Amino acid sequence: QALAKELGIADRVIFLGWQSRADLAKWYHQSNVFLFPSRHEGMPNAVLEAMASGLPVVATRIAGSEELILDGETGILVSSENVDELRDALRKRLSAPELRKSMGVASRRRVEQSYSWQKVAEQYQSFLKELSRH
Repeated sequence: QALAKELGIADRVIFLGWQSRADLAKWYHQSNVFLFPSRHEGMPNAVLEAMASGLPVVATRIAGSEELILDGETGILVSSENVDELRDALRKRLSAPELRKSMGVASRRRVEQSYSWQKVAEQYQSFLKELSRH
């Protein structure tokens, strides 16, 4: 918050803090793009939630994000710690409503096809069957 004030953008940045599940869904649906500049992550649930909400994702190229995001299709992956690349990718998404929309639709479809509860349960079941054969 202090940095936002120092940079003169405090009037354009909202720090929400913890949000209930219902409020979080509301914020996702009011957003244009989801920015995830993490340095290290496992399987980022926040990225899955944003994609399920139909948002294109701009994220750093880390293991979890690389698995979820199809670069150029469901979002954009940028190098970690590269502020210029991150800024440019975010700027391009914000200034291209049709591209945002098509990426958001592709994000939602990817989550539905590969990461729904049903799909994950099927994958676990298949994995356990494979283990029982050995």
